[in-house]
Amino acid sequence: MIRIIGMGCILGGALGTVVMWYEKRRCKIRRMEEVIDFLRRMESAVECHTPLIDFLREYQAREGDFLFHETICNMTNEIGKSKWATGEDIWEYVTNQCKSKWDFDGEQWEELRRMGRIFGMRGSAELLELISLEKDNFRRLMISEQGRLSGQRRVVMPVGMLVSVMVILLLL
Repeated sequence: MIRIIGMGCILGGALGTVVMWYEKRRCKIRRMEEVIDFLRRMESAVECHTPLIDFLREYQAREGDFLFHETICNMTNEIGKSKWATGEDIWEYVTNQCKSKWDFDGEQWEELRRMGRIFGMRGSAELLELISLEKDNFRRLMISEQGRLSGQRRVVMPVGMLVSVMVILLLL
């Protein structure tokens, strides 16, 4: 009976580890979707000639407990302080504060930091072009991450279960 309980615990632990790994990777993809949604909303606001600060305050007022929303709230709060020269400086400061929470890889992180150029633009046409470029870049990164996750999932899940079965056999 104790062996059966032990086997169940080993299988449960292996399954839990694989599920946590998968959720962490899936969360990264959701963050990229949040960024794309923000850029889409910002593009609409620019097309309607909404001032940036009004757009950020409106975005801040939205309901949400996701990480990108928190980053935008921090940025909106920092805008009122006079120690910043440009919006790009504020974006760099805010994203560096949240770096450990984002869990982005090198290229994804660099793209997120490059997004700060948006907050330094003045002309609507150039801003719309830059927003469109950033959206395309994040879509490309998201598709790449989804493909990587799909490939790794096909390997990690069976290998994780195989290892747990091998441990059970060794314990018998």
